[in-house]
Amino acid sequence: MMKKAAVFVLFIAFGLLLSETTNANQHLPGEGVTVQPARATWNTGYFQEVLVRKGLEELGYSVKKPKELQ
Repeated sequence: MMKKAAVFVLFIAFGLLLSETTNANQHLPGEGVTVQPARATWNTGYFQEVLVRKGLEELGYSVKKPKELQ
């Protein structure tokens, strides 16, 4: 009996997890918004800017070419 209850709870938790993931994918907070990131000129600045740009694009933002900072 305890094993059946545990399996049932697991299925419910898995179903809730899937439904929340589906809802999150439908909402893009940056849809229709254009941003221009800034980038530092040292080596790690390029890597950080790429990570931020990709994240913003995944959220629906239109991302312009980055501005170089000195």
